[in-house]
Amino acid sequence: MGLFHNKLLIFMHIPKASGATLRSIIQNNYKKSVNWVGKGKGLSSLKKKVENSDAFMGHVYYGIHKKYSKPSFYITMLRDPVDRVISHYLFMKRSSGHIHHEKVKDLTIEQFLNCKFFDVQTKNLQTRYFCGGKTPHLTQAIKVMEHNIYFVGITERFDDSLKILEHDLGWNNLNYQKINENPNKTSRSDFSKEVIDQITENNQLDIQLYELAKKIFEKKLQAIRTDS
Repeated sequence: MGLFHNKLLIFMHIPKASGATLRSIIQNNYKKSVNWVGKGKGLSSLKKKVENSDAFMGHVYYGIHKKYSKPSFYITMLRDPVDRVISHYLFMKRSSGHIHHEKVKDLTIEQFLNCKFFDVQTKNLQTRYFCGGKTPHLTQAIKVMEHNIYFVGITERFDDSLKILEHDLGWNNLNYQKINENPNKTSRSDFSKEVIDQITENNQLDIQLYELAKKIFEKKLQAIRTDS
């Protein structure tokens, strides 16, 4: 592990970016891991358990490392922002166990997008994660991504993301089954141009962050291929 020896891996799981699948892979490679699902006791009660573990994962914002004394490093995944919002809506709508299911189950996507209650989920959520859960700010998010997050994978390049993690972190158990995948495949072509345009307009920061992340990702992948 070298650089990462005795460091806590923090997986900043952004909703609907293949995070559930990656969490299962992390658990296979880090037997001493904490998988926080946001239920029951709060994060503060996990301090001792986290600091005695090798990996911590959950829907946690950048900055969570400040709660712990153990040295750490972050990884995360980003997804095409339009596809992520659509997927988030459909997931909440079909998942009876989701905390917001009752609020979403009878909403059309137009109603969902125009509901103030869901602004956090529908407007630049990915950028917000890099900004510690506060108001999304692109410059701040880019700075965090470039200097404080060791690895940003791309959902649409999931297998290539695993190749990089295998190379850099020495993972040797990469078997997986997709988790929380929509059984009824839906794409943006199933929604009106007006809906797509609205999601695009509402997620300009996420789109710029995602485009930059793809460029950084491609350079990292090419470096590994050259090294091989």
